[in-house]
Amino acid sequence: MDVSHDHVIHSKNGRLNAVTTSVADAQRIAKQAFESGKPNGVVLHFHGGLVNATAALGIATRLASRYDSAGTYPVFSIWESGIIESIRNNLKDILQDQVFHELLKKVTEWVVRKGTSSITTRGAGQTVNVRNLRTDFDRWLNGEINEPPIKDQPSAPGHVVKGAEPDIDDLSADIEAEIELDTDFEGTMAGLFVATGLVSPTTTKGAGITARPVEVLVDKRALDEMFPKQATTTKGGIAWLSVAKFVAKVVIAVIRRLGSRRDHGAYTTIVEEVLRAAYLAKAGEVIWRQMKKDTGDAFENADGAAEVVLQTWNDLVASGKAAPRITLIGHSAGALYINNWIRRSAQVTPNLRYDVVLLAPACRCEHFTNALNAAPNAISNFRSFGMQDALEQQDRLVSVIYPRSLLYFVSGVVEGGADVPLLGMQRYLADTDIFDGADFPAVQVVRDFVASSKYRTVWSISKNGPGANSASVSHSDFDDDETTLDSLSSILKEGY
Repeated sequence: MDVSHDHVIHSKNGRLNAVTTSVADAQRIAKQAFESGKPNGVVLHFHGGLVNATAALGIATRLASRYDSAGTYPVFSIWESGIIESIRNNLKDILQDQVFHELLKKVTEWVVRKGTSSITTRGAGQTVNVRNLRTDFDRWLNGEINEPPIKDQPSAPGHVVKGAEPDIDDLSADIEAEIELDTDFEGTMAGLFVATGLVSPTTTKGAGITARPVEVLVDKRALDEMFPKQATTTKGGIAWLSVAKFVAKVVIAVIRRLGSRRDHGAYTTIVEEVLRAAYLAKAGEVIWRQMKKDTGDAFENADGAAEVVLQTWNDLVASGKAAPRITLIGHSAGALYINNWIRRSAQVTPNLRYDVVLLAPACRCEHFTNALNAAPNAISNFRSFGMQDALEQQDRLVSVIYPRSLLYFVSGVVEGGADVPLLGMQRYLADTDIFDGADFPAVQVVRDFVASSKYRTVWSISKNGPGANSASVSHSDFDDDETTLDSLSSILKEGY
C-alpha cells in the first residue's frame, strides 16, 4: 500500500497545490476510493489541528493498514496546522513572564479577598495571608511545590459568594491604594511601562520605583487599558488607577464565573481570565481562529481540498455510480472539517449519507448543530468518543500554567468566550442544571441527538462492548489508544 500516493490528500490553508497534492491527484484518489469496491466502503480521516504535516503523515501511515484490514479504502486529509507546538511554546513563554506572575498573584489575592469563600489558600483556611500567598505562588511558578497555592476544585452546587459582586470603581480604588505595598508588582508593572517606551526609567526611579526589566508579551489592547496615554498619572509617570482597574476587571470576571458555576476550577479560571485579558494573541487565539478558517477554506474554492473530493464524488453519482458506505472520522479539530463537510455535502451531493465518528471533538456545540440543521438526514450513524470530565481535568496541557486538557483550554481561552460549550466535553452534556436547555439551546439539541440512539457518546474509560470501548486518558490518546482503535475497527466491520 502506497499511503502517500494513493491515500493522502495534503492541503495547505485549505487549498491544493503542486507542492502538497495537486487537484488532479486529489481527483484520482477520490475516484479510486469511491470505486474501490471495498466491502465496508470508504474512510475519510481528518486528523486534529494539533499536529504538523509530518506527524499527520505518520498517523496516516499507522492507521492505513488498520482501516484497510477493516475492509475499507482509507483516505487521509492532511491539512498543515501544528498549532499545538505554538500553543505549548507560547504558554511556556508566558509562564516565564514576570508580568504574568504578578498579574496572576494580584488577581488571585483579590479574588480570595472579595470573591467566593469556596477558595482556600495553602494552610490558611479562610484567612488570607497575602505575604504567604505571594511566596507560595513564587514557589509554585518556579516548580518548587506540586500544587497551586489555592485549592483548585471544580465548581459544584453550593458555591458561596461572600457578598455582592464588587463595584469596579470601588475595587479599583482598593487595589490602587495597596499597590505601593507590593514592590514586586509595582516594580514589574513599571518595568512593563518603561519597556513600551512611554515613560523613562529615570521618571519611575525619581518616584522611588525601581522598574524591573521585562519583555513585552502582553497584548496591545491590554497595554492600552493599563497605560492610557491621556490618563492622569499618580506616581512615577504611571496611571496606577488604570492598572488597578485592569486588575479589578479580571477579578470581577473570575468572581462572576465562580458565582455562576461557569468556572473551570479556581486556579485554572484565574489563569484563563488573565490570559484572556492580557495574553489572548500570545496564548493562541489568532492561530486557533486561522486554523478554523482553513477548515472552511477547504470548501470555498475550486482547488479547495474538500471541494475537489465532493465534486468528484458528485460527478460519479451523476454518472450512475452507486455510492459506497462513507465513514467520516475526525480527531479534535478534525470535527470542524466534518461539520463543514456535512453542510457542504448537502449542497453538492445531497443524496450521500455518512457514518460519523468523532474523537474528542474540539468544536462548539453550535457548530455541530448548524451541520445537523443544514443536513438533517446526512448522518446515518454517529458515535463520539471523549473523556469523562474527571480525566479531562487531570489531562495537563502545560504543567503549572494550565493544569487542564486542551479542550478546557479551547473552551476557556481561545474559542472566543469563557466556558464555551464544546461537543467533546462531558461537562456540558451531563450538567443539565448549569447548562439547561433554555439558556443553552444548542447543547440541548446535541443532548437530544445523542440520546436518540445507544452509545452515540462514549466517555473514556469505558467498557460498553464492541465499538464502544475506550481507554484514552489524554486528548492525544484517541487516535493511538489501542482500545479506542479496536472500537473503530469494530464500527467499520460490524457497524454501530
